[in-house]
Amino acid sequence: MGVHWKVAVVEDDLPLARAVTASLRREGYRVRSARTRLEGLAMLREWSPDLVLLDLMLPDSDSSRVLGEFRSETSAGLVGMTAVSSLADIVAGLRMGADDYITKPFSHEELTARVAAVLRRRHAARAEIVEVGDLRIDVGAGSAQRGDRQLGLTATELRLLLALAREPGHVLSKHSLTEILWAADAGRLANTIEVHVGRLRRKLGGPSASGLIATVRGFGYRLNIGAESLGGL
Repeated sequence: MGVHWKVAVVEDDLPLARAVTASLRREGYRVRSARTRLEGLAMLREWSPDLVLLDLMLPDSDSSRVLGEFRSETSAGLVGMTAVSSLADIVAGLRMGADDYITKPFSHEELTARVAAVLRRRHAARAEIVEVGDLRIDVGAGSAQRGDRQLGLTATELRLLLALAREPGHVLSKHSLTEILWAADAGRLANTIEVHVGRLRRKLGGPSASGLIATVRGFGYRLNIGAESLGGL
């Protein structure tokens, strides 16, 4: 049950917003809702929710930018709600920082499973510190740094780096990483992993990070642990 978690629902369809709110409250979540982009952003700043369920077709927003705008305002879990589920739209959303997607119409069971999974992933092992070379990941704080530089990772990027850092030198398949990142949707297309790896490499240090996170063609990715890969930026 989600007794302590705060969930913000930003949805302009009033019947759907009410149904989502009721579903989550039955599971013990504290829920507030907004019907426009501006109301949603104001709610984030005032209330600091743990997770945001965000309609991607709000009447006062550009659907191609709304995810990025909300991500820039909050480090909370961010789940996009959309009636469109093409790969191009999913990849675009992931690039802008979504932790997961849910496609309308959806059931109470799917909604609550996805919400619980995102919150569980974000808040698991809160006291854990993982260090590999000059990388330091503070799981509880939801932060990572390389040397003295904070990396500013999204929750999904942090989980990806953490999965690789927990098994340095070992290859993790795309399938394994997909299950780690999206446990509630193990059938998610594995090539969305490539989107996050690319973003993570850029934040780790551009070209130098290609050697840090190595691609093993036809299988997956490995965090290298040699001095050359884990040295300075």
